[in-house]
Amino acid sequence: MSAVTTAAGVQEPVSNEMIRFLEDRKLDTDIALRLGVHGTHERITFPFIKGGEVVNNKHRRLNEKNFFQDAGGEKCFWNYDVITDRTLAHQPLIITEGECDALAAATAGFVRVVSCPDGAPTQSLADDQHSRKYSFLDDAYDDLLDVKEIILATDDDGPGQILRDDLAKRLGKGRCKWVRYPKGCKDLNDALMKYGVAGVKKAIEEHSKWMPVSGVYKMSDLPPSPSRPTYALGMGAFDDHMKIRLGDFAVWSGVPGHGKSSAVNHICCKMADQHSLKTIFASFEQNPQDDHRENLEIWWLEEHGGGANFTPGGVPRFKDDAQRQQCHAWIDRNFFFLYPDDDEFPTVDYILERVATVILRHDVNIVVIDPWNEVEHEVGNKQSTHEYTSLAIRKFKKFAKKWGVHLIIVAHPTKIKAEMRDKPITLYDIADTASWANRCDLGVIVHAESDGIMAVLVVKSRYHRKIGKPGVKRFQFTPLDNHLRILPEEEGVFFEKFPKK
Repeated sequence: MSAVTTAAGVQEPVSNEMIRFLEDRKLDTDIALRLGVHGTHERITFPFIKGGEVVNNKHRRLNEKNFFQDAGGEKCFWNYDVITDRTLAHQPLIITEGECDALAAATAGFVRVVSCPDGAPTQSLADDQHSRKYSFLDDAYDDLLDVKEIILATDDDGPGQILRDDLAKRLGKGRCKWVRYPKGCKDLNDALMKYGVAGVKKAIEEHSKWMPVSGVYKMSDLPPSPSRPTYALGMGAFDDHMKIRLGDFAVWSGVPGHGKSSAVNHICCKMADQHSLKTIFASFEQNPQDDHRENLEIWWLEEHGGGANFTPGGVPRFKDDAQRQQCHAWIDRNFFFLYPDDDEFPTVDYILERVATVILRHDVNIVVIDPWNEVEHEVGNKQSTHEYTSLAIRKFKKFAKKWGVHLIIVAHPTKIKAEMRDKPITLYDIADTASWANRCDLGVIVHAESDGIMAVLVVKSRYHRKIGKPGVKRFQFTPLDNHLRILPEEEGVFFEKFPKK
């Protein structure tokens, strides 16, 4: 094993295995060693050098994509000093998602290249520049002020596109370009391995395009939209009509007492069980420690505990403490609750601010606000209820898309009429504005037809091919286990039209 003296003046080991790791990726080993890259027969290390000093190290195992960094190391761009090197000020700054992609750019002659320290997030993060994921931008802000052109060479996949958009938002879209890679490549290292230095140069010099800011563009000028994950419900033929897609704004309605909350609860439990999607409930008519816990316990017992059974007082009964602890661990892992203190008022902004915090800390995927009429409404003196509600709906839609969550609002009809109990209502019957119907991505009506029989109508679906075609299915709802079960005769039956009002 040989050694190399890094730019910071430190001697570090260089193994033959590490050299082969770089050569297998067609990376220039001389450039890598000059930038302080070193390693043993088990791992490769990328030193983070800032102002000539090593402030952190990022390590990767050679045989698997497993990264870790020094405890207490500073978060900053890898190869940071090219930002402050005045001799390179005339060159664009290239930002990559990983160090090997940065080395690929350097191998192709692009010296002014840096890499993000922690790769890409799985969902878009808040605009706040102090967000932990992007804290490395804070100290670099002043050094980046004079950079006139930034080329974002993140991976061409969902997380990479999110990273690209988040960086452009924080660094200023007006000076940012994005890179389109050669066919069959998702990053610069792929381009180098498949097409050589020429492939990397072509991607950066010929196929980088300005990020859109506003106005009209050719289709080829637009970066691809980040993929939005879609999840099947696992509810039989009803899956043809409805799927949960992150980023969508959904409105559920129906006459009070017809089972809206029960249906939503069942779906959230299914999402937790089948797809590990987490839910936050802002349910101001239910107490988390009583109503929510009992409903979730009953559902879990039916699904995992051999069937729900009860004490004489109607409390769910577990066979032993181990089973109870298993159930409560499932609840703690998958569900969160917005429960304002007595002196707090759950306005729209209050709710969204706290939900954003939970998303950041716990990667929540589904948000349920139930019901809308229990939210503390702040209607301005010169604002109509219609204007206020329409503005709130715009906030909800923007929030769902920005944070990549499926946001459900449960809303009651404005006035309960006798005929509403016999036939399903419409989204236009919801209080205050037609925007509930016009602006939602998914609109669902729940209607109790008879004892235990519930019709669930998907009356609005903005994206039929992705989240399902409007239609209706009927279910048996059993309060003893909090489950919805599609009626056997409904499997395979497709209703093109809804029952007439």
